[in-house]
Amino acid sequence: ETNVVLEDEIKMLKDYLELESLRFDNAFSYKINIDEAINTNSIEVPFMILQPFIENAIIHGLLNKEGHDKKLNISFKQNLNNLECTIDDNGIGREASGRKKNIHKNKSRGLEVTKERLKIINKTDDNITIIDKIGSNNEPLGTTVIIKINL
Repeated sequence: ETNVVLEDEIKMLKDYLELESLRFDNAFSYKINIDEAINTNSIEVPFMILQPFIENAIIHGLLNKEGHDKKLNISFKQNLNNLECTIDDNGIGREASGRKKNIHKNKSRGLEVTKERLKIINKTDDNITIIDKIGSNNEPLGTTVIIKINL
């Protein structure tokens, strides 16, 4: 299937997050928030569209962070004709992650392929917003990724 109802996509994400949490000895916590106005059984989304972004947040942002306060928040809300999916982590941020030598040395094609899928589905390049969260002392506070999916 190329599309799946949002309810099934969220279930798949929960299963994926649970497995990753177990894989990394519960090194991070996660929460999924769904706007009450959304009928998750009537909205279709591209299958596995968020997983590469979530994987990046875990592998590059959260697992590289020192300490135990590693959080991932995923939220869904509907704005007119699109679904807005937000993936927010309090990891080390993109700049610091780029300087670290990560477990995965090969360049991931998951994000590249997903960006292309969104471009085709939405018929625009304006689908993904990435925000580097910076504190008052210029310290990285994590990353927020906002993905818009046309409905």
